[in-house]
This record gives sequence, structure tokens and C-alpha cells, in this order.
Amino acid sequence: QINKKTDFNTFISGVKYAIIIIDENIEKEYNKYENNNTKKLINGLILYFRNICEFEHVDIRSNSTKILDGPKSVCEIVYVRPSWNNNMSSYFDIGINFTSCTAEEYFFKSTKTLSKKDISLTAFHNIFMECYGYKVDYNPNNQLQYFRSFPENKLLFKSENDIKIYLDKSKDNIEGIYEQLIGQRTKYKIAILKDYINDKYIAIYLDGASNYQDWSFNELKATITETATSNFYKCEWLMAYKNVNQNSYITFNDFGFDLIIEETKEAYLKLYPTKNKKQITSKNKNITELVSTGTGFAISSDGYVITNHHVIKDATELKIRGLNGNMKKSYKATVVSKDEKNDLAILKIDDTSFTGFGIVPINIVQKSIDVGSSIFVLGYPMVDAMGDEIKLTDGKISSRTGYQGDVSSYQISAPIQRGNSGGPLFDEEGNLIGITSSGILSANNVGYAIKTSYLMNMFDALSDYPNLTKTNTIAKKKLPEKIKILQKFIFIIENYQ
Repeated sequence: QINKKTDFNTFISGVKYAIIIIDENIEKEYNKYENNNTKKLINGLILYFRNICEFEHVDIRSNSTKILDGPKSVCEIVYVRPSWNNNMSSYFDIGINFTSCTAEEYFFKSTKTLSKKDISLTAFHNIFMECYGYKVDYNPNNQLQYFRSFPENKLLFKSENDIKIYLDKSKDNIEGIYEQLIGQRTKYKIAILKDYINDKYIAIYLDGASNYQDWSFNELKATITETATSNFYKCEWLMAYKNVNQNSYITFNDFGFDLIIEETKEAYLKLYPTKNKKQITSKNKNITELVSTGTGFAISSDGYVITNHHVIKDATELKIRGLNGNMKKSYKATVVSKDEKNDLAILKIDDTSFTGFGIVPINIVQKSIDVGSSIFVLGYPMVDAMGDEIKLTDGKISSRTGYQGDVSSYQISAPIQRGNSGGPLFDEEGNLIGITSSGILSANNVGYAIKTSYLMNMFDALSDYPNLTKTNTIAKKKLPEKIKILQKFIFIIENYQ
């Protein structure tokens, strides 16, 4: 036993299926002749499995990632690699390597030599029995799935209905809910959504995995990236056992899409939104619709608001909600300045009903913040699913550079979700140190925020310089008190097109 975290008896008693992994050439030899020595060895191993444990199925193959019929979890499967040496007269060094779903390995080896004159199925069976010959009764409570934690990569949708509410507002023809048409063992249902921050699509799992105990609703299933060829996308697809296949592609068509994985093609039908629903919502093209939301925050008493450039991109109309905590009233806003490269935008409320913010308690700090410093983020992620109450995430400065070493940003451990973009990043005293901009959907607790020095450069270029707060009036207050004060100056930015 190489890894002793789990006793072999405990592990093998929780297994119902065995996959014998052999070399492709050995697999061909096994299938080619009716009664050759290789076949006797492998069949002796199969007979051995029937005797030591109550396996429901034993499969022989050279591909360990192919889906097996039956298992509810990958942890019901043991992967077995037999090994041996042979010469003109005998077989020797016969052994078995068992691998569990938790990557624990157990190796047993016989000390016996088997003369080729004495070769038979029974002789090989007896050799394997010497490796590990104890009878083990099946016990489902010992399945290692109870000791294993799969990486879930969950996104913030609570139900399929939440996804449909989001899709009802989408103008993107690719976004939608899809179902696998013909699956040998699976009938996946997934949702494909646009990741506007990272300019790609993501697929999330809804239902249909044969090993359903390993999957749960709302997990990341794939990332989908556009190529230079129209309707042809590169894909990183999580297979049934959650190994990533990078040699996969998607082609979209009038009915849904085709998933191409190596030499196979699987068809998916688009279920939602229906074409009728799309036609109803697009009958009057002169009416602007709410396309997306982000977060913004006040920076001066005279109506200046900060957000990300991608939050306001392509907008024909911008509205701001949440002034002084009032979500029922919205105010029109215009773009004063934008910096697409650094993903920043300065807005100003341009509405006759606006009377001012009052004294804004947000103090800007430009100095570089040390790695390990505590931070917190306030914003409005996914308001269509999570509501319009302000949300707090907190964490640390993970790095003083952002994605791929970008010096204009911090990497933070506070996760940034869709809708958080453009929100304020505070140090533990409540000073503004950054503007949140993006996250990585396939990674937990990774977010990015633009440093305030790049915002100050934009202020310097304005003809009408904002009246900025010079001191921090909330530094000594406890975090709940800070949030009560700050949330009145943090808003939902609505992008209408």
C-alpha cells in the first residue's frame, strides 16, 4: 500500500465496478486470439475479482476516462493495472496496482514464478490470490465519495428559474438552456451564459449526469472561447469524471449546437428561451431594454459616480438606482470620461430631480497596499437572481499585480461576481484603494481590482475637477457601522440598449 490514508479493505469494500487498464497493444492481443496467454492472465484477474469482492461489472480497456455504465459516482470504481514480466519459459514479477477515486494507490506483488508449461486461467487466478487473497464483503458506507471533495466551482444561481429570469433579458443568441439529444449514458442539461468580464461563455451543469452523485446543480461544466471562424468555438469541457478535455469544440446552429470531443460529435437542442419569446421581446426595436447591471459609487457631492467601462459599454441610456438606499427611484446619468484600456468610467447624474449626494465619506488612498492586507468589497452582484440588497465580500490582497502580471490591478481573495463590477474596494479602515473589475469563474476566491492611481489620472484630465473627500471619517468605526454609512453611496448601474 503506497498511500495509507485509507485502509485497503475499507476502500475495496466500497467498490462495485472494476476497470482493468491495459496497454493498447495488449488490448489488441487480448481481443485477437481465443486462448492466448495474455487472455488467460487477464481472465484469471477477472476471476480473482469475482472472488475477492462482489463486483457488479469488470471492464477491460486502454482508455481510463471512458464512461462506464452504472456507477452513481466515480468512487464506486476501482482502476486496476496488472503488471508482469516474462521470458521464454515463465511469467514472474506478477503484480496488481489499485487506484481509487481519491488517487490513493495500493500495490500487491506475488513472489511466485509461473512456468509457461503450467499456464492456465486457474493458475493465474491463484497467483493473483497470493497478491491479496482475502474475501471482502461489499459495504456502500465505505465508498470514498464520502471522504472526497470534488472541486465544485459553483456559480450564484439558486434554481433553473433564476437562470430563466436572467435569460429573459438576454439579447445574446448563444445564451440559453440546452439538452443533450442522444446520450449513451448521459442526457446532460446545461445553461450557456456570457461571461462579459472575461469575454467568453461558460456552461453550467443543470442535470443529467449518469454519475449524478459527483455533480450538483450550478457547477461549471465548460468554458467556451470564440475563434476566428464564425460559429466555431474552442472549449474546455469537464468530462463525466471532471477531468478537463481541452481538445473539444462547439459549433452553433439553428437548433442548438454540436459538441465535438476528439472523434465524437454530440448534438444539443436549445430549450430556452424559445424563439416565440425572443420575437415578443424584440417586436418594438425602438424601446430600449435593460441589458446588464453593474455597481458604481459616489466620489463627490456634485454627482460624480465611478464604475467600470465594460459596465456602461454600448449603452444608449444609463440609469442609477440606490441613492441613499432608495431602490425604487432611478436617475439618468451621462458618461463624463472613459478609459477602455484600464476599464474605468466616470459618470455624472444628469437628472433634474437630483439634489446632490451630501458629504461623501469615501476617501481615496493612492499608496500601494501590501500583500496580506485585509480588504472588503461592497456591490450588487446578480441582482436579477440575488435581489437589490447590497452584498459584502471580504478577503486579502493576494498580489500587487493582476491577471497575467498586470501592474494596474490588485489580485484579491474576495470573489467578484457578475454585477460586482465597478464597485469599491476598501482597506480595513474604509479607505478606497481600488475599483473591482473582474473575476475568474473557474477559480474560487480570485478577483481583480484597478488601483486608484489610474482613477486619479482620469480626474486630472477633467475640465471640472470633482470636489473629493480629503479625510477618512469612518476609520475607527466597526465594519457593520462602516457598511451602514457607505452603502448609501454605492449604487446599481443599469445599462439600457
